[in-house]
Amino acid sequence: MKVVFDTNVIFNDWELRKPNLQLLCKYVELSHDLHIIIPDAVFQEAVTLFRKKVSEHFNDAAKAVSSLRGLLPCSHELPVFQPADQASNAATVEYAKRLRMRIDEIGRMPTHEDIPQQGVLSRCLSRRRPFKESGIGYGDALIWEVILRKVVTKDEVTFLVTTNHKDFAKDKGYELHRDLVCDLEDRGLPTDRVQLIDSVESLVAEHVKPHLHSTDAVPGLKEGSHGDFHLVEWFRENRDEIAEEVDPEPLLRDLYPIQLDEPTVYHIEDPQRVDVIDVYELDIERTFIDANARAEAFFQFFVNKRDLHLLGEVPIQIEDPYWNESVILGSLSLCVPLSLDIVYNARNQVVEEFEVIIPEFFGFCSKCSRPVLHDAAQSCSECGHSLF
Repeated sequence: MKVVFDTNVIFNDWELRKPNLQLLCKYVELSHDLHIIIPDAVFQEAVTLFRKKVSEHFNDAAKAVSSLRGLLPCSHELPVFQPADQASNAATVEYAKRLRMRIDEIGRMPTHEDIPQQGVLSRCLSRRRPFKESGIGYGDALIWEVILRKVVTKDEVTFLVTTNHKDFAKDKGYELHRDLVCDLEDRGLPTDRVQLIDSVESLVAEHVKPHLHSTDAVPGLKEGSHGDFHLVEWFRENRDEIAEEVDPEPLLRDLYPIQLDEPTVYHIEDPQRVDVIDVYELDIERTFIDANARAEAFFQFFVNKRDLHLLGEVPIQIEDPYWNESVILGSLSLCVPLSLDIVYNARNQVVEEFEVIIPEFFGFCSKCSRPVLHDAAQSCSECGHSLF
């Protein structure tokens, strides 16, 4: 099996060290039949995006310091920043070195310099995927050409990990677009040799965890504690950071019929429970904890005033009806399931990395408001109330 990362994988994990990626790397080490591939085109685009992001933050910081100087006495010391371009250039050079070293550690980075550009141009002019109708998509086209020419084989599946399904897939799903299927057929390759998958988390859940054995090497960790470390207490102490990790947009988009713009999770209550599902060994000191939690989460968002009549029974609280002429500020609270993936250092008894997602669920119990976690559930797992 081969795994190719699109740029958005790095955009969501700049240092390539989030828990699921670390577990994927562990599986590479153990199996010897899985290979991680990050094309040079992805590397270059990631470095460019990094520079843009850092430059934006330096500019914001400089503006904030300038505003503070107008409010605080001269005796108050404030940080002095280099010019944004100079500072971001230096940070980008260092980041490029770190990223290249990390890629060398976990996989390989094929180049695109020897790919004939006439073929890419022809694809662009004919608007064949991954080019858009507007002609945009050169970077994606290079990634696809690298996969075709240097990665995919008849003997094993290549997974392209990308959230950019609109350019690689047909319709709204993750089935490879017909243009790309034809490319495989033209090269005499089975059409299932390249498959799209939406995230490293999905890849690990579907193709890595089933092949790993849970470890009991860290006493008590499967019950949620080890020495002075307690998983529930860690959750309570890190609720703000956990809230920042949650992406509420897919959840609210699927649950409610109206568009809720710029949703954020502004608070999470203490968890009602945290259950450890499995523990996997990463190395002699570190383990990967796969856990589930359930907690009350509070969301804020904007609602267009013209959509207010569509609210119906949606339990939205209006926080500010006069935010501006077009929108109101709204909020709601939901008891949601949370999937926690954690890298735990057993020697230091600390969490080194973690990531949080809201897994797919299928509505709420009408009696106790608990989330329904299975599409075929007949009754609520919490209170036993019939779901029909």
